[in-house]
Amino acid sequence: YMDVKKIFSAVLFLLLLANCDQRSPSNENSFTKTGTTGCEDAIYAGEYLVHWKNGDVTVENFVDDETFVKDFIEKHRDEIVISEPHYRIRFEEDVQSSNSPWGGYPNWGVDVIGASQLWNQVDPDAEIKVAVIDSGVDISHPELVDAIAINEAEIINGKDDDGNGLIDDRMGYDFVKDSHEVVDYTGHGTHVAGTIAAQHDVGSILGVAPNVKIVPIAFLSRGGGGSVSAAINSIRYAAN
Repeated sequence: YMDVKKIFSAVLFLLLLANCDQRSPSNENSFTKTGTTGCEDAIYAGEYLVHWKNGDVTVENFVDDETFVKDFIEKHRDEIVISEPHYRIRFEEDVQSSNSPWGGYPNWGVDVIGASQLWNQVDPDAEIKVAVIDSGVDISHPELVDAIAINEAEIINGKDDDGNGLIDDRMGYDFVKDSHEVVDYTGHGTHVAGTIAAQHDVGSILGVAPNVKIVPIAFLSRGGGGSVSAAINSIRYAAN
């Protein structure tokens, strides 16, 4: 079993290093900021990410650091593991057009990894779910509509039927706008989902594992970025 917290910590650490200068060391029950310049434009002004000892993560709003420490940290110090500015996660495209070895046909990659040799050996009734945490997924796409995982414990009725704190999350969740209505803001999430599970009897793209079910989760907005809190919530939702 994978330790989701450790995996997310490693990913977040790499993302922050890629976008900002080194941060100051963190101490328990404290408020930490970047040690040097370079991250100011990656912070949501007036927002602070708080990691609580009970496992919760919240975003608190205060006018400045001094007020946040005085009016919030001091009152809740024994309940908090650590707090920090609420950062954006930014992704920059680096697409280069070149004579790449794609073989001239769309399913070159599937053939190269030998996926087709395993398709007849997979139990079609196996309950395997893959969470795509990205810009969302077009759940109505003809090659994906039958590959979307359905949360049978939830019905679309404006209520939290399964008691997980989210309303109507029958087919994934959008943590960008806090809604059960999942869309794809950039098309990237749909591309990823198609690579994984595009249905073979519908279109020309063959998914690597067409028998799995996709759990669509959006945390990246149309601009290609998202917040650390949305990333945390997305990963926890997938794990749960």
